[in-house]
Amino acid sequence: MPWIVMSDEDYYNGVKRKNVRVPCRSVFSFMDAHEETLDPYLVNLPPKYDLYEIADEMLEKNEGAYMRVEIATYVFECIPSLLKVYSNWFAALKWNIDCVMLDERDVPPKGFKAIYKWMRTQHEIKYKHVLRALQAAKYLKIDLLETDLWAVLSKPEVREKQAFEVFSNSGSMALLGDVRGLMLSRIRKYFLPLVATKDFGKLHLDQLIDLLKLTSIGVNSEIEVLFAAVRWIIYNSRDRLQYMEDIMACVRFLYLPMCFLFALREGTIAKATDDINTPEFVLLQFARDRLMRTQLSEAMTFISMEMQSDDDTDTDTEAYGKRALARTKMPPRRWVYFASCKYHMSDLVYPHMHKFTYADFIDFIGSIGSEW
Repeated sequence: MPWIVMSDEDYYNGVKRKNVRVPCRSVFSFMDAHEETLDPYLVNLPPKYDLYEIADEMLEKNEGAYMRVEIATYVFECIPSLLKVYSNWFAALKWNIDCVMLDERDVPPKGFKAIYKWMRTQHEIKYKHVLRALQAAKYLKIDLLETDLWAVLSKPEVREKQAFEVFSNSGSMALLGDVRGLMLSRIRKYFLPLVATKDFGKLHLDQLIDLLKLTSIGVNSEIEVLFAAVRWIIYNSRDRLQYMEDIMACVRFLYLPMCFLFALREGTIAKATDDINTPEFVLLQFARDRLMRTQLSEAMTFISMEMQSDDDTDTDTEAYGKRALARTKMPPRRWVYFASCKYHMSDLVYPHMHKFTYADFIDFIGSIGSEW
């Protein structure tokens, strides 16, 4: 169709009649262009980079890291958007904040360093940094990382001695109370070897009580629990004797042998001494305490009635019900047996009949310490 120059009248009449079309021309008809000169611009375009590759390169080189995170003497240059993606704590900050100061008790520097590296690379955090990273992750509310770190601590090999090490190392981290509780519950056969170590004597009072209250600790006699408490006290008797009642409340007297209870109550279990840092002194102080003597008498009464009762015929009596309730509130420990121990019994029958001294106990736990 030829090109037509239309006047206003022609255009008006044509539109009115709807029989005139304005021709469509290509933009290239307005200029001289050769096909071979257009190829480099329209056909051979430079390849596009993959966005994932660009993001990976930025994270690897830590590009755009204009936020400063200061923890004690450590300074970290971080990408703010990356922190906000993973951390609810950082996400709640105002958009224009570019410097943050954190307390090292809340966020350990090495833990934060491991976390930021995990954010950039997604590499699993090393076991030696797990506790610090978990403390920091809890404070900074990094839920995704918490799940991964709990998976590391839930591995089968994290128990017994390794569990105690985790428990001990997490003592200064305020947000890891649930970790400490879990690790204590994984100590069974390692309990007696642990008592022989210096670490046991360094436990804080609340840590010791949490440990001795557990049903899961492995002993062959409740006497071993009592002697463990005595051993902790004599590390520093002058300061620790005042906590004797709190500590002895963890001992389950119902499972002590009757002969041992008698000797303890009458004060014949040890020779009189004025040396405050000896087990004999602590045991004698125990026997003289009014509250402790009451507990001893109640335990002896319980055992006597248990020995005289007939479970087949006395199940409806009030006394039987009280004893059953007492056993429910104070169940026996997870009994373990070490064949190398002279006083351990392979078959335990209630009431228990163990006979051994504090010296026998110390000799035994010292002999098995090297096995761990």
